[in-house]
Amino acid sequence: ADGAGELQVEADLRAVAVHAGQQDLAGDRCARSLARSAVRAGLDRGRGSVLGVAPGAEQPGLAEQFRDAQRHGRLPDCLVGVISSRTDAPGVQRARDAGLPARCITPADFTDRPEFDAALMRQIDHWAADWVVLAGSLPRGVDTDWYCELISAVRAAAPQARIAVDTSDAPMLAIGKNLESSAPDLIKPNGLELGQLTGTDGRELEAQAARGDYSGVVSAARDVVKRGIAEVLVTLGGAGAVLVTAEGAWAATPPPATVKSTVGAGDAALAGYLLGRTAGKSPAASLARSVAYGTAAASKQGTQFPRPEEIDIANTTVNSLA
Repeated sequence: ADGAGELQVEADLRAVAVHAGQQDLAGDRCARSLARSAVRAGLDRGRGSVLGVAPGAEQPGLAEQFRDAQRHGRLPDCLVGVISSRTDAPGVQRARDAGLPARCITPADFTDRPEFDAALMRQIDHWAADWVVLAGSLPRGVDTDWYCELISAVRAAAPQARIAVDTSDAPMLAIGKNLESSAPDLIKPNGLELGQLTGTDGRELEAQAARGDYSGVVSAARDVVKRGIAEVLVTLGGAGAVLVTAEGAWAATPPPATVKSTVGAGDAALAGYLLGRTAGKSPAASLARSVAYGTAAASKQGTQFPRPEEIDIANTTVNSLA
């Protein structure tokens, strides 16, 4: 955004993800997790797949995934198009190569940020998204409360959409300060980020969870729920993940796996959770899917995304917490 980073959006028939990151992999990995899950599973209109995107980062094999889905007649039911803030964004050309509609909404074409945001909101409203995902750090020059502004804008433009946020540091703190006016429906912090949001020791939260004690994480997450965020999904590495809502709290421990790379595993976990929720799964079942996706991603080298047969939901254990 504002020339410092790239804002790019992709959407399917049910959900859209917005990423305004600069150098991190968060939005990219979550997007590819969602995209490849949808394409490989061949999700149709009735099953509500989720798809997202990232800024300018190379996504090897993703275009091939799109083309393979097209050849098998799956792509038209999974994707409707791509939006980028840059005409030269790699994702735009990949989309066009795959036969997808691609739109460029460039800040330079508008007199100010609100006009640009409004154009983005009109597109999201047109797609009638069930979920909007705001992921990653913000580019230099963008106000730290921009996610808060987007949350409010999405509420006005697409009231049917639920909003998930996966960020950290100043943007996370800004969300914490503005919950009364711009609370998302879901956040996906790790233990350290939950600590940032609640003013607690995030390292100690993660250490407790590693010992099998999730009470500190649950207590901190419940404070966030009381402040207006309906679902708090906390990823905890090898300790699994905790989900807290107003109705309950659950912990999921991962299936057996050999960890090869943890880069982006939390983003894959968010992808799995959203795919579960859009498919109508319960919170606990969606948590199991989340941890299975994150674990399978961590068992791959680099930033590879696992194949569907590598997602071990059956051996992912979920327990209800008091």
